[in-house]
Amino acid sequence: MDAQHVERRRFKRESLKAPLKVYKTGKSACHETVLQDISEGGLCFYTEKFFSRHSRLKLELFTGTPQQYATVFGTVHWIKKIPYRVSYHIGVKFDEICPKIATRFDRKRIEKSFETFPTEPYTLSV
Repeated sequence: MDAQHVERRRFKRESLKAPLKVYKTGKSACHETVLQDISEGGLCFYTEKFFSRHSRLKLELFTGTPQQYATVFGTVHWIKKIPYRVSYHIGVKFDEICPKIATRFDRKRIEKSFETFPTEPYTLSV
């Protein structure tokens, strides 16, 4: 770890690529994207759609379990533009702490779902 870097997160993040449905609170339009990582306090996702800081979101996380989706609510806490693309990483802070949320996923079934679900919307070809 870099001596200049200070970890400020309260909860350990766990890398998890999984389909994710994002709704702005009060809107019916769904944006389908890819979860990047998750912790008890929030998550990060990849998107082509811009969500402004403090936007209220309803998030449906594909779990790969018989229940299929877990629903959580949160607020956009940070936005990071991805260089050379029209896309972003969005950090969301959950409204309520979700203990052991990362254990609710069936990773093998999620990996299988990616056979038909792209992990990144754009592939840069040279």
